[in-house]
Amino acid sequence: MNRYDHELHRYFIDDEQVLSVTQILNKTGLSRDYSFLNDINLQDANSRGISIHRHCELYENDELSKYETDPKSMVCVEQWKELRQKIIKKHGEPNEICVEKNLYSIKKRFAGTSDIYFLYRTIRPFFVVVDWKTGVDSQAGELQLCGYSDLIAENIDFKPCHIYRYIAYLWYDKPNGKLKQCNDQMDFVYWNSAYNICQYLKNRG
Repeated sequence: MNRYDHELHRYFIDDEQVLSVTQILNKTGLSRDYSFLNDINLQDANSRGISIHRHCELYENDELSKYETDPKSMVCVEQWKELRQKIIKKHGEPNEICVEKNLYSIKKRFAGTSDIYFLYRTIRPFFVVVDWKTGVDSQAGELQLCGYSDLIAENIDFKPCHIYRYIAYLWYDKPNGKLKQCNDQMDFVYWNSAYNICQYLKNRG
């Protein structure tokens, strides 16, 4: 049985705790280092990111009207609406949209939660995966998308002919967000290397 412990932020497959995409990048030194921030600034950044993600999720689920909203986070929702429309304009209307879905790889024994992905069951089926970011640009986000892509590919009902990866940068203190398409296929090589290193460390004990 697969499950996610929200309180401890841990993923389990058949009662075995497995690493998340983020933890794999952290353990291999590929995630962004925020040690230069003091505890107050780090907590503020985390809270802001959680709020913005939550508001975007509520928008996608058409539930914003059910809750009291934060004005700064709503700025980011408006930015996401514009970036989202760019994706739809380029790729068309998707057959299915999945938001904040916990995903598990039974084959490779890791897990993660993708912000949002769009499924296209066309003649040549594909999917679009997007990660919402509220900070600065870093390669860690591109590698993170590769991990989510592996998870999505294993859990959907078709073999994708193509995978489109985007980072949506959302900033409450700027007039516009930014959509970055990640095209470098070497990112998958780096991601797989990080995964393999973690597997080696696990097997070595």
